[in-house]
Amino acid sequence: MGRALGAPNPAGRIYLCGGAYSERVALAPDATASLYGGFSCPEAPEVALDDGASSAPRGDASPDASAGSWAPGGPPTIFAPATYDPNTTWVLSVVGVAGVTIQNVQFVAPTPSGWDAQGNGHSSFAAVVLSSGVQFVGVTLQAGRGVDGSPGPGGEAARTTRTSPRPPARRTSQPNPIALGAAQTCANQDSSTGGSGADNMSGAAPYIDVAATAGTAVPLPPR
Repeated sequence: MGRALGAPNPAGRIYLCGGAYSERVALAPDATASLYGGFSCPEAPEVALDDGASSAPRGDASPDASAGSWAPGGPPTIFAPATYDPNTTWVLSVVGVAGVTIQNVQFVAPTPSGWDAQGNGHSSFAAVVLSSGVQFVGVTLQAGRGVDGSPGPGGEAARTTRTSPRPPARRTSQPNPIALGAAQTCANQDSSTGGSGADNMSGAAPYIDVAATAGTAVPLPPR
């Protein structure tokens, strides 16, 4: 795949044998090559161009796409790098291209690991598409689960007042406000706020129970 896209401004159609590839795919600005996966290839797996004369073999054999040795409806074409690279978090990158089609290809990103210098967990992207016109047909994009960020600071302690022993009578008075937990903002502007703690001796007699409250997060974490 890298060889097929290695030429300056690759164009035409690139046919991909079914199978699993550990490569990452990048369409650079001004490229007009379209990718068509899921082909059955009796010979050694390779990438062929539809210009009628050239191919980019991955093995010893070099059949032409028009010679009848390739056929659609084969096994899926899957690009799935085996290891995570914090400097290249994507599997497919499309930047500054127009009129491109990607069809019958799966892009599976590895599960990330580690944190950056600010304590943000590393992310995983199946595809990054910027300033482009691209049509996806029968494409699967599967990102890995991002790493949890470093823990945020703890919440403030609740301020309570106790003036007499707790009576058994009905408790109806309003409690003192319970402080919410501290807020934490990530580098990408996501945020989370800790909930408040429970308090069963708040305010003056008669007392009222105060339940803990849940924290919040923007966006909400996956369930």
